[in-house]
Amino acid sequence: MEFLQSVKNIASSIGNFPVEVYHAFIAPFRVYKFLKSMLREGFYEISTDFEYEGKPYQFRTLIQPDADIINYIPDISQNNQKQWLDTFKKQYGKHLQNIDFFMQRATESHLALSRIIDTGIIAANVYPIWRFIENYNLETAGVSGILLALSAAFRKFLKPYVVRISLKGVFRIARIYFRKRIS
Repeated sequence: MEFLQSVKNIASSIGNFPVEVYHAFIAPFRVYKFLKSMLREGFYEISTDFEYEGKPYQFRTLIQPDADIINYIPDISQNNQKQWLDTFKKQYGKHLQNIDFFMQRATESHLALSRIIDTGIIAANVYPIWRFIENYNLETAGVSGILLALSAAFRKFLKPYVVRISLKGVFRIARIYFRKRIS
């Protein structure tokens, strides 16, 4: 039973690989859009617009660089009708889905940085392995083996810290920019 589940997980991973690659490639553009909005506006906005009885309403969530999150919701007491409350709940659910979508994309940006580092590790190992295949000797075996071991150690122990520090560094740069802009 566990074997079948393992096979299903592997098949699912293989099936999702093109989607993950796509998300990894577009994630830097999302990060750029996010940071551009942060630098220009001072916040990133997630909004959900809707109408009720011809009047426009909007749910807004503002994410600020210091991790403050501000929510603006329409005044629920404007109408006492059940239909207004049903519309309000439905649109609020949509807004929560939009926030969840943003959070998933933020996680993908974290994953994209991790994938970029993995790509660099693979690229760093291609040439020594290729030399080992061409010149099957002790020297090339040692070099490629050492590089593979160092790459595996880096990926296992240091990569999570590098990703975390890199993302913190981006936000630290944004904070410095905001301080200079305010002064």
